[in-house]
Amino acid sequence: SEGALSEAAEALESWPSDAAHGPVLLAWATLLALAPAASAGRPGFALPEAADPAAAAARAAGGDAGYGSLLALLRLEQLKGAGGVNATLHKSVLKNLLSSSLAAFDVLPVHKLRAEELASLLDVLEELTSGQPALCEQFWGGARLDGLEAPLYTLLVGCRERHPVDAAPLLRALAALAEGPRAAACALAFLKNLPAVALPAPGALD
Repeated sequence: SEGALSEAAEALESWPSDAAHGPVLLAWATLLALAPAASAGRPGFALPEAADPAAAAARAAGGDAGYGSLLALLRLEQLKGAGGVNATLHKSVLKNLLSSSLAAFDVLPVHKLRAEELASLLDVLEELTSGQPALCEQFWGGARLDGLEAPLYTLLVGCRERHPVDAAPLLRALAALAEGPRAAACALAFLKNLPAVALPAPGALD
């Protein structure tokens, strides 16, 4: 509701754009960016003035926030490796955040990203799926559907479009999504459809 959004905006108003607060700021900015579309069936809905999507996005990307803060969170000892059921649940939420944020901020397609921007996203993906075969199977199960996995699939397809000029992003993405035998089989099947012509990365033709 508009009231709940106003309360959240007030609570987050003084939070700095640093690594500790970055993941929450990213989630907040993603929520505000997607809220209008999600509320399309509610006549008269409007974001409160305090919940400004542009300002929230700037804070989420500023300082040490952004995807670097999400990476720092994933590298905490509690979430590294297999980490048990709790780690899987936390990583599942963070995978949904990554996917939603890619859609919310028009981060893709991959061919418009600089090499360091793509590398940062792949760093996050690798940490998300490390030791998590269930999350990889979840991805492949919904990859071609128009749902929550779609932005991550678009990321993977974009890495494939860089091949063969730049094979590293594709290999990194597939390795990250190949935890467990079922996911590995899906990754190998994906390799069968490699393009013969690559899309250039920004600056590659300068």
